[in-house]
Formats: sequence, structure tokens, C-alpha cells
Amino acid sequence: MVDTKLSYGLCYGGGLGGHATALTLLEPSLAYTSASQLLGWENSDAVLQLAVAQHPCHWCNVLGAMARRTVPANAVLYGQHLKMWMSSALLKGSADSFLLCQEPDCGTMVVYLISEIAVFEWQTTTSRMEHGVWNSTRELLEDWLARLEQIDTPTSSSPFGCVITAFRMAARIYFHSFTKEYGPFSHETQVLVGHLTEVLQETQMHPVDYDYHLIWVYLVAGSNCAPTSPFRDYFHDRLHRYRQFPDLPHCRLMELISTILEETWDWNDNTRGSIKDWRDVMLEYGLDLFNHLVHVPLLVNDQ
Repeated sequence: MVDTKLSYGLCYGGGLGGHATALTLLEPSLAYTSASQLLGWENSDAVLQLAVAQHPCHWCNVLGAMARRTVPANAVLYGQHLKMWMSSALLKGSADSFLLCQEPDCGTMVVYLISEIAVFEWQTTTSRMEHGVWNSTRELLEDWLARLEQIDTPTSSSPFGCVITAFRMAARIYFHSFTKEYGPFSHETQVLVGHLTEVLQETQMHPVDYDYHLIWVYLVAGSNCAPTSPFRDYFHDRLHRYRQFPDLPHCRLMELISTILEETWDWNDNTRGSIKDWRDVMLEYGLDLFNHLVHVPLLVNDQ
């Protein structure tokens, strides 16, 4: 049983125009309810609510560090848990793969794998690895990505299944984006973005506010897609749905994501020899992942 001992609501600001942002400390009795309404959780799958609520600190730590191209504070611990889980999953075999994916640990391990990729990116961009060590680390991460991809997800009609599949596919796209064997616009990366778009199209059956849970996926896929990628059509279609109902809670959020991606696309489509991703655009405009895009309740487990 998760008890809201302390909860912060992170609210995004107005957009690239520079509106002020707010960090609001909510009363414990109101925190979870307010955040649930803000996130549209009243229309979401109960399993997804539990999965997100149990591990918000991990998500904030990993995705926040990755957004700043730094190492997550608990990266070593995350890596140790990931290695243990991978070994356990390998021993259990494919017969238990569905059960493994249903466990909250599966979603957590995807986040831990993103943490390992973030560490690898930092080591790559700062030249802190010998070539042999770099290659062995790359091969290990590719092996872990492949193992997660071999685990069957719940039916695609489940929001939980969509999120797990989308995040692990986005993790591989993120991995491809800075490894010289691939690159953001390689054929392999574009095939991945196409497959991810097919998964995202499953969200069409869910409430429009469900896009909130896919912010990071949208940013990663969007900043690594070619002009002809089906992802752009998909995202524009989702944005159009929001614009028909401007009073929806996350309409302004989708507009801000659109602005970031449009800036990224304009640069990458028209500039040779230099590539930007969503983090570069956010840095240029002084935007922060949590202050402007994500608002996650931090829940403390009473047990």
C-alpha cells in the first residue's frame, strides 16, 4: 500500500515565451488526488497507475540526468539491480516471460537500462573509455536491449503494454543516436522509429490525455526521425486532436513538445554537418524537463 507522506506537483510553465514555472508543495491528503487529476489518471489503466506511482523517484533521477547528459545519482545501484534481474530473467526462460513483464520490476528495469545507456553516453561524449572497453560495454548494452525485446508484453490494448513496449524501443533509439555504428538517421534507427510509431498508434484507443505518459518517448523518437518518417505524421495527428479541444489539461504541454520537435526538425532537415536533438533545443531556450514538461508526484512507501 502506497501512502502519500510527501508529494510534489511539478507544473510546466507557459512555453518558449518564458512564462514562469512553479514547484508547488501540496498537502499530503490532496497531493495524490490532485496529481492524478492533473495527469488524467482517472481515465488510465490501474496497473499503469501503480507502476508509475511505485517508482517515480527512479524515473525522475534517470530521465532528469539523461536530459542533462549527466550520470544518474544512483547509476551504480541501478546497474547492479539490472544485472541481477537480467540473470534471473534468463534463468526463468521464455515460459515465464509474460509474468516477468507484468511485474512492476519489468518497467523499473527498462528505466534502469536507460540509466546504463545514459552513463554510456556520458562516457562516450567525454572520451572516458578505452576503445576495447567501449566496445565491450556497447555489446553488453545491445545484449540487454535484445533480452528485454524478447520478453512478451501484455496485449497492445493495455496501456501498460503500450508504455513498456514504447519505452524499451525508445531506449534502443536513444542508444543508436550517439553510437557511431548507427547514428540518429541511419537505416536501422529509422526502421526502429517506424516500428515504434506502430506501437504508438495503439494509444489511439485510449483517452487523449494518455499522451502525457509518453513525453520522453515522443522527444527521443521525434529528434531521431527523418523528414519522411511516419512518426511525424503520427505526432501531427495527435497534436491536431488536442487543438480541437484547447481546454484539455495537456493541450499546452503538447504544443510545447511540438515547438521543441519543430525546432529540432528545422535544424536537422536544413543543416549539414551538425545535428541537434531535443535536449539542445531545451538548453537553448532555458527549458527544463521537469519544470516545463513533466509533473510527477513523489510518493513515499509506508512499508
